[in-house]
Amino acid sequence: SAVVVDFLVDGCTFTSNTGGGIFSDTATPSSGFTGVNFTNFTLSDSTFTGNGAANNQTAVYIERLNNGTITRNTFTDNGIATNPRAITLNLKYGAYSNITVTDNIGVETRAGVGANGHGLFLAARNDAPSYSAVPASVANAVVTGNEFTGFHTGVSLANDVAWASTTVA
Repeated sequence: SAVVVDFLVDGCTFTSNTGGGIFSDTATPSSGFTGVNFTNFTLSDSTFTGNGAANNQTAVYIERLNNGTITRNTFTDNGIATNPRAITLNLKYGAYSNITVTDNIGVETRAGVGANGHGLFLAARNDAPSYSAVPASVANAVVTGNEFTGFHTGVSLANDVAWASTTVA
């Protein structure tokens, strides 16, 4: 496993990357590889345009994140047109906290958006059968001041998100 602490991405441009802009996944706990754990991750003032050439790909995809801030970024036409995605925080196999997503702009301008796609997807996966053995949770999430336009769903929060400590505005 890897641990990345105090990682800053500021003022960068990500354009036409076929696999996505920023991607960090994990493996099942039984595989022996736990993936990358981001702690104190900041993504700010960056632009993402046309990243992700296959279904379910996105501008930003992260599966392990504590003390993360994603702020003042611009996302345009990422993922495929029929399943566009700007930010995907698909948290797995652990307890996570202090995630802030503020003042981002996500725009989907391509034709074809149907019943799929999102500006922000934040999930702490605990659903059966894949994630129930080692469920994830997230507390102290803040989602404020974002503007997502042209997606099927602007903001989607799913699974074990602690509502008592979550702010969405």
